[in-house]
Amino acid sequence: MWPIRVILTANETANPNDGGDRFVSQKGQYVFILAPGQKLPLGEIAGILLDENTPRLPPEVESGLRQLFDTLQAHGSHVTWGGPPAHPDLDWARMQLLATKFEYESSFHIFLTALRGGSTLRVAERNAFGKDSTALEAEAKSNLAAGNWQPVSVSGRPLDPKRDFGEHSIDGEAVTAYLVGNSHSRSPEDEIRAGTKNPIMYVQAAQGRPPEQALPLLKKAAQLNPLWAEPIFLEAQLTSDLKEREALLKKALQLNPRSTKAWIALADTQMNDGHALEAQGTWLCAEDSAAPGPEREAIHRQRLKSEQERLDAAEAARQKEREAARLDDERAQRAEEARIHAAEAKANQQLDETSGGVKPEKVVPWDETVRQRKMQGTLVRVDCLGGHERLWLKDKSGQSIQLFLKNPAELDARCGPQQQPRRVSVAYSPRDDDRLNTSGDVVSINFQ
Repeated sequence: MWPIRVILTANETANPNDGGDRFVSQKGQYVFILAPGQKLPLGEIAGILLDENTPRLPPEVESGLRQLFDTLQAHGSHVTWGGPPAHPDLDWARMQLLATKFEYESSFHIFLTALRGGSTLRVAERNAFGKDSTALEAEAKSNLAAGNWQPVSVSGRPLDPKRDFGEHSIDGEAVTAYLVGNSHSRSPEDEIRAGTKNPIMYVQAAQGRPPEQALPLLKKAAQLNPLWAEPIFLEAQLTSDLKEREALLKKALQLNPRSTKAWIALADTQMNDGHALEAQGTWLCAEDSAAPGPEREAIHRQRLKSEQERLDAAEAARQKEREAARLDDERAQRAEEARIHAAEAKANQQLDETSGGVKPEKVVPWDETVRQRKMQGTLVRVDCLGGHERLWLKDKSGQSIQLFLKNPAELDARCGPQQQPRRVSVAYSPRDDDRLNTSGDVVSINFQ
């Protein structure tokens, strides 16, 4: 994303890094002060390239790759790596084994691609090399114990420093002024008025400004360095439209997939825009992008909380939908009842008009005009009376009663004593008949 500049100088005081063994980021580029004859820290360069160009890989892989690239040596177009490192450990031994052994080196790029796609170290090893990760780990530990590191050749092409990178000569005082600067450095606004091409100045100038002033500055910064995700991320923060903000955040994450804050902002935006399922995948990416430790654990808890909130909201929506359906059914039933009652009232009115009579003040149901009694008991005998029947019943107290049944079809029982007496529920109108020797007429009978 940013240029990497190496400055060769004997002026040790010009190095802005007190340790002198790491690149520093200044004025929109990575800078390293190198004394003549000093070894270039290729492991540091590998770390910069990993940070700027790849999603976060497992820590042991990134550590091993840095050490592996630190052993790169070039003599013309002949390039080797995998020789003795400064401080070998298991991370180094693992990468050295997979990148240099004949059986594995041809699949090393497949291994790295799987890791970039989100696979774990063990899964990537098994898929790339077709070998159980336990056996590979044992082999790496054995090599580490032996400490015999043999470099191997890797593909390379000849480079001309002047042609490919540009070689410039500056004096020590200029190096110091360039790297360290002075107390009278100009403000971002002054730099912009002077026509600076440094996108950092535009981002700094946008800080604290209202959106209508900050957005043009951020767009300019993104134009000056299209590979820098920060101005695009800040532009998304100032955008009120959720769809536009989501598009900007996705663009920023394409440029910097390690930006945990951008992943979290994208997940929140998707939740607010009603894309809860998509947000859960984004939360997983946010968790993977964070460094192992407290930060990743905090995001993990936040992801679980967000998932629970999504499930609760979905359940609340389902309950609301069911309640709405129930209310609709009730309204439909009430409307149908009202329609039926209105039709009945209309029909009754038409009948009254047709009959010409006066509607009585009180209408008494027919059932109320006939006095009835009910009993439950056992049917013990049926006497056939030539088209009619006399029923013998016993109640719970053992008392017998005989009732007259006008329509035998309602009973469907054989005449005479019942071989298997059955429990019945009988409604009858009391009426003593001395001729038939009955105490009432059956109105209805039901077997229990």
